Amino acid sequence: MRKQGAAVDRLAERLLDNLERQEELYTSMRHLAREQLKTVRSPASSGLDRDLILKQRAELLQHLEPLGKRGRIIERDLARAVGLEQFTVKGIEGKVDNELHRRLRQAFERLGVLLGEITEIDAESVRLMSSQLAGCHQTPRRPVSSAEALQAYRESSRVKKDRG
Repeated sequence: MRKQGAAVDRLAERLLDNLERQEELYTSMRHLAREQLKTVRSPASSGLDRDLILKQRAELLQHLEPLGKRGRIIERDLARAVGLEQFTVKGIEGKVDNELHRRLRQAFERLGVLLGEITEIDAESVRLMSSQLAGCHQTPRRPVSSAEALQAYRESSRVKKDRG
């Protein structure tokens, strides 16, 4: 039984490492989202290069995608190791070391907060860009993802280039 417990704990540790790495990258993404919002609010006075910010965000996404995939694989393996059909933090409670479970729960909570903040910042950027393009105030109907915000910016840049 202890061998299985040790193997399960190793999987949980790998997942925690993965989540902590994602948190680092998403923290950088949040910073870039804030910088991007500054450029949307005050393009001239921000002193920031919106294209460079978008390039940096795209590079972060290229690192985050495989990291997220690896995390989901570890989650799947961990779920199987403890006899669950699908991974949930609640489902592994009591099946991994208590301290490790606490740290995993906190890591997922922190990631959720970060993703929510990024989504809110990007939604504000998209709303401002849309109103600048349309000349009127529009509120998005649903939260906008980072990818949608990047796409909206690319489209707005294309329109500006076509006009100018």
